[in-house]
Amino acid sequence: MTGTLTTVMKDVLGEAIYIKTEGPSALAYESSEIKGHSKETHHDGFGSPIGKLKNTAAPLEDLTDEELSTIDVEIGQESILNFESGVQVSGIPTQFLRKDGKVIVISFTNCTVTLNGETMFHPTWGSYDMAVGEKITSVFAGAADSEQFFSDLEEAEQPPLVKEELTPLEQLYRKVRSLRENGHNPKKLEEELLDVININNTLTSEFHEDWLLRIEILELLIKHNLLLEKQEFLLNQLEEIKKLNEEYPVLIQRGLMLASK
Repeated sequence: MTGTLTTVMKDVLGEAIYIKTEGPSALAYESSEIKGHSKETHHDGFGSPIGKLKNTAAPLEDLTDEELSTIDVEIGQESILNFESGVQVSGIPTQFLRKDGKVIVISFTNCTVTLNGETMFHPTWGSYDMAVGEKITSVFAGAADSEQFFSDLEEAEQPPLVKEELTPLEQLYRKVRSLRENGHNPKKLEEELLDVININNTLTSEFHEDWLLRIEILELLIKHNLLLEKQEFLLNQLEEIKKLNEEYPVLIQRGLMLASK
């Protein structure tokens, strides 16, 4: 989901359960804009619940049409989705959009979305497209499909863009992201990760509060069972970073929980 984030509603544990954007927003899958879900469609913003359904073992995105039917969610029939968070989506499904075997968007007409008595979406606002997902896995600046999202800007006359070099920290983030996406060869991965870990002294001296990159590196090490002593070193650094800001302990602990899965 690409857009200007305005609202993140959370449960008592601090977990995000509903997210909203304002202004032109768009949906993409694997970095490609989904047909019918451009910023022209969602020009006023986009909102969607996050989490699991009540009394359903499997995540919503993994349910087949038959399994959805068993919980009375069918195309053309009045349906109600009750989330564990308290979000309720009531309307008539018109489409189950699937990619790679998973439900990624459910479209509704005559839809009402509520949370703790507050109306998040009203039928008079039009059709409701609900992005399906148990959790948010990452957040980053920019657009998922920048070519499509900013296509109208490209048509206007613009001065030549000067390519700015990435900062040292941005270079590290890019390299770690590349490793996360392409690290299939364990031997090669270990060599590349060693390069990243060797720059940890720079992180320590110049970016002493940057906890997110350390967690991303740690996640790679844990995933491939590499460099146990470096894992311990990063964990010790994160414990020290927790002391720098009252919000860091919760953020870092959640990140570590995701990294260890």
